[in-house]
Amino acid sequence: MSLQPAARRHHTVSVSTVLSLIGHVEPSTDAVTSFDEACRARASAADTAGVPIDAELIFNSRDPFAVKIVFTFPAAPAVEWVFARELLVAGLRAPAGSGDVHLFPYAGGVVLELSSPSGRARMSADLVVLADFVRDCLDVVPFGAEHEFFDLDFEIALIVDFELPGTAQV
Repeated sequence: MSLQPAARRHHTVSVSTVLSLIGHVEPSTDAVTSFDEACRARASAADTAGVPIDAELIFNSRDPFAVKIVFTFPAAPAVEWVFARELLVAGLRAPAGSGDVHLFPYAGGVVLELSSPSGRARMSADLVVLADFVRDCLDVVPFGAEHEFFDLDFEIALIVDFELPGTAQV
């Protein structure tokens, strides 16, 4: 049996789910309501059916501060978003987020809003699925124990040893 050189074995937590696209806004000069207003409007119409989107949430203890969500679409490349695990945890209980990722809970679900220069998408996720995923993540790496899993020396070595395309290693 081979042992890892690190004191801890690393684990990955993942869950596949289907999110419901409830809104997509292309960049424009149209007035855009605030995130909270948009989510509150969505929460009042939570029974409205949206477009299903396959998604996989992934957490790896090697990067204990982050979660990744991978969206897959028929006949299109997968899209990955990475954001703070703490943001996901907070967004299950109250509106959370700044910048490109926002979460807002409503009865039975959580609205996830992602913004980029190419537009903004709002999706509804099942609260139970997200809560179970968060619980599993916290079982692997509890809050406050992230430093036990994050190897800063390894991360620096990756940066220092990284060879850019078209350059020679000296």
